[in-house]
Amino acid sequence: MRGLRHELATMTTNATNILGILFDLGDTLVHFAPVSRWQYLETAAAPVYRKLETWSYSVPSYPRYLRKLKRALVWAFVRDRIRGLEVQILPAFEGCHRRMGIRLTPEHLGELRRMSIDALRSMMEVDEACHEVIHRLHDSGFRLGLVSNTLFPGESIDQFLQSEDLLSYFPVRIYSSDVHYRKPHRRIFEAALTALGLPASRTLFVGDRLDNDIAGPAKVGMKTALFLHDRTGGRSRVRPDYTFKSLTDLLDIVTR
Repeated sequence: MRGLRHELATMTTNATNILGILFDLGDTLVHFAPVSRWQYLETAAAPVYRKLETWSYSVPSYPRYLRKLKRALVWAFVRDRIRGLEVQILPAFEGCHRRMGIRLTPEHLGELRRMSIDALRSMMEVDEACHEVIHRLHDSGFRLGLVSNTLFPGESIDQFLQSEDLLSYFPVRIYSSDVHYRKPHRRIFEAALTALGLPASRTLFVGDRLDNDIAGPAKVGMKTALFLHDRTGGRSRVRPDYTFKSLTDLLDIVTR
């Protein structure tokens, strides 16, 4: 009985010491349609190809164009992952088109980027409890931030968050595509803590993967909370400090 009381007291102390909360994005605050990256590529590539034809660029046949694009992205993926870095999808995209003799103007590249964002947005849905929970955490004075593994440029994710009226709640946003390091690499978490202006011991990390969102933040000294749902994944011997099954349950953890 004494052990149980001590454990509850320790959990309460830990929770009330939290000043900042860093969130994973995918399948934590935002849920993605269950499609592979290649399905996404094909969804995004078709309108891009039609736009290139409209602009009178000399392009190969669509099947050949798609094969070249896939090959370029696979090579970039393998090369950067071997180096322990995040894939830089935009430079890979531009380089692939240059090799096909398609030299995109900055204006055209910007429009194609917006088209890729639209394709991505169609596959994303904000968790039903996200707005209420984030609003209440913000109003309670917690410093909030995002740490996300993503192939897409941070500005693309920012535009999606802006369209959902969420961007202003997260002054700290660390994307693997911008810093080049992926979770669970410690550098991406250290960058987030520096931007947040808090020590790891006063920060809670919230996510849905044991490897990226629990083991990674725990190594730098953060408290962790695991979102349990049907797509929770990853493997790690490191256990989360807290678990929850709905974002609204997170309010109980941090205000306990």
